[in-house]
Amino acid sequence: VAILDKKSYFDSYYENQVKSIVAKYTYINKDKGKDIFIASSFMNADECSVRFNGYITLSREF
Repeated sequence: VAILDKKSYFDSYYENQVKSIVAKYTYINKDKGKDIFIASSFMNADECSVRFNGYITLSREF
């Protein structure tokens, strides 16, 4: 198991051009029902998924 020291953990959120990504996902089932979510995460210049922040359900039909 690899463990980051405090500075490395902090730097992953504040250094290397950190960006917040918010995306809207729409899932459509075979009966044309839609589930719509907004998800949020952080990325930096070294990693594409530093942290997943969670999601909000906008609509749920199935």
